Amino acid sequence: MLPVDTGPPTAPIRSSKLEEPDFLELVAMYVDEMPQRIGSLTDCVTRRDWDRLGVLAHQIKGSAGSYGFDPLTRLADALEHACRVDGRLTAILGAVDELIESMRRVEL
Repeated sequence: MLPVDTGPPTAPIRSSKLEEPDFLELVAMYVDEMPQRIGSLTDCVTRRDWDRLGVLAHQIKGSAGSYGFDPLTRLADALEHACRVDGRLTAILGAVDELIESMRRVEL
């Protein structure tokens, strides 16, 4: 997998759909739910539930793209690959850390 450029490590990640008025409310709800998604990912790591982590990564990959958060889509894809194909613990933990760090930078 190629590295994913999410910009400077402290730069906010914003939706590409903010210019679309019909999407603003939906994007806002998606951003508001980010802490719950992060909690679910963290819970999977704590329980070492790599199958569930792969499922969550797949869901985030789809939803992030739908809401215009392309960097999250690519990171979630890398995590899904680490869980379902690679299988190495270092790959999984590195991918989940990178995804969570980027999810924390999501803003409106």
